[in-house]
Amino acid sequence: MKKRFLALSLALAMCLAMLTGCGGGNDAATDDGGSTDDAAPGTPEVTWVASCANADDHPAVQGVHKFAELVEEKSGGRMHIDVFANAQLASDRDCIEGMQMNTIQSGIMVSSALAGFTDELLVFDLPFLFENSAQGQAVCDSDVGQQILGTLEDIGIKGLGWMEYGMRNITNSVRPIEKPEDLQGIKIRTMEN
Repeated sequence: MKKRFLALSLALAMCLAMLTGCGGGNDAATDDGGSTDDAAPGTPEVTWVASCANADDHPAVQGVHKFAELVEEKSGGRMHIDVFANAQLASDRDCIEGMQMNTIQSGIMVSSALAGFTDELLVFDLPFLFENSAQGQAVCDSDVGQQILGTLEDIGIKGLGWMEYGMRNITNSVRPIEKPEDLQGIKIRTMEN
């Protein structure tokens, strides 16, 4: 009887260890989106990690700081977001994988990094697709843009919105590039997408 009880206790302890080991969050975050029930008075009930590859003074990172501020304010201090800039926590690709594993709960990254996970985002890396930033933003804000953003759910990520990083530029030492024909004969180094 003692051996059976000991075996059952060990099996239960192993199962509990596997469940907590699979959580993947930080000390204050759990699988259910980061909430904890035993937070000390005055500490947030939910703490998220946000990863940004850009410098802390970059407009995109400033946007994440503002988002974190609003989340804390609107939740009455129950939610907190720790913002890590300068790729100190993760590159764009590592951030995406971290969000899939819930070791990182939010981030901001270029669409080209996301395109490695969902083909629909490749459309934003086509050269000469938009005539200007306003046209590109109008597409992102349209039903088509929201549909493309929704494809992130297929990879376990909820897209909250679009932020413009600026139009892509093609630089070279041969000639100005103003139309597709100007690219003829020029070798171009590109990102993985």
